[in-house]
Amino acid sequence: MKFLWIGLTCGLWIGYGCTPMEQRIASQVAFRLESSQDTLSFDTLLSGMRSITRYLTLTNPNPHAVRIKELKLKRGADSPFRLRVQGNEQANQRFRDLFLAGKDVLRVYAEVEVPISQSALLREVSDRLEAHIEGHTTEVVLYVQAQDAVYVSHLRYVRSDESWSKALPWVMEKGIVVEKGAKLRLEARVRIFFANQTAL
Repeated sequence: MKFLWIGLTCGLWIGYGCTPMEQRIASQVAFRLESSQDTLSFDTLLSGMRSITRYLTLTNPNPHAVRIKELKLKRGADSPFRLRVQGNEQANQRFRDLFLAGKDVLRVYAEVEVPISQSALLREVSDRLEAHIEGHTTEVVLYVQAQDAVYVSHLRYVRSDESWSKALPWVMEKGIVVEKGAKLRLEARVRIFFANQTAL
C-alpha cells in the first residue's frame, strides 16, 4: 500500500508538471485582461437597421491561463447591442466560464440595432461590456449615434405634387415613380437612401 500511494502521488505531480504553463489556471488576483480599445464605436446608424459587425480583442498577457467568470453587457437583454463570443450568442448577453490560455487572445464580436423612437433628434446610445476574472474587471464602452428615418417599404408612386422635408432621412426599399405631370420637391439637404436595385 505504501508503494501504491507513493506511485499515485508521483504520478499526479508529474501529470500537473507536464501541463504547459499557459494552460494552467492562474490563482493570483493581480492578473488582469487587456482590451484592444477603451471604446468600440460604430458609424452613425439609422434606427431600425442593423449595423455592420465590429470586434474588439481581450488579451491575456499573463504566462498562466485565466478563467473569465462572466463576460456580459451591463444592460443585459435590454441592450440594443448584441455580442458573439467563440461563435456563440446569448439572449441575455451573458457568457460564463470562458477559458483563455496564457498569452492568448479572445475576439468579441458586436452589432447594434437601435429601435425607432419617432424623434428627429440624433441620439447617443451606449452600453458597457464587462469581463470579470478573479480580482479584476475589464470594461469597454460600446457607443453609437442613431437617427430615425422615414421608411418606405413599398414602390412609391407620386401622382400629384409632393414635398419631402429634410427633418428625417428617407429610406426607399422599393423605389419611387414620379408620374407624368406630378412634381416631387426635395427640401435642400434632404437625404434619401436607396436599397440595392431600387431607383428614382
